[in-house]
Amino acid sequence: MSFQGKEFTQGMKQLVINLKEFYDVERHDKKLKAPWAIEQTAKGLGIGEATVRRIMAEYNKNQQSIPDDSIKLRGKPEYAVPQSLQSIVRQYIRSQNLKGSHVSVDLVRNYLIQINPDYNFPTTTLWRTLSRWGFTYGTGKRRSALKERDYYPVPKVLNI
Repeated sequence: MSFQGKEFTQGMKQLVINLKEFYDVERHDKKLKAPWAIEQTAKGLGIGEATVRRIMAEYNKNQQSIPDDSIKLRGKPEYAVPQSLQSIVRQYIRSQNLKGSHVSVDLVRNYLIQINPDYNFPTTTLWRTLSRWGFTYGTGKRRSALKERDYYPVPKVLNI
């Protein structure tokens, strides 16, 4: 069975470690070269020598213990700006537009940082989020400003 591209479970890693340690004892008794135990472990389990080395390095790095299996998220990460901020941002932009004040992505970003320092998002990320939420730059009589679109775009949702 091929394990290529698949994550090893904690039990599988323990099996590799146990077999490698068994071959290490045998290697010392027979006075064989160091790579022999890795080669025998890889042959015995039908995996690559690099995999055995990687698992043993992780085992030795973690003070002779196997770390718990953690679910690794694959694919595109979730949006950085939480959906819960949409109403706050929308209210801020509307209030600034009603006052006649200039609104830009940097001003929205600074406003979010004032609310909570953890809301320090990159400008481009915030700009993409605002676009996804239905905001666009539009020209008034004298300047361009961030404003809400007349129509609300339907966000694209990936079903995986």
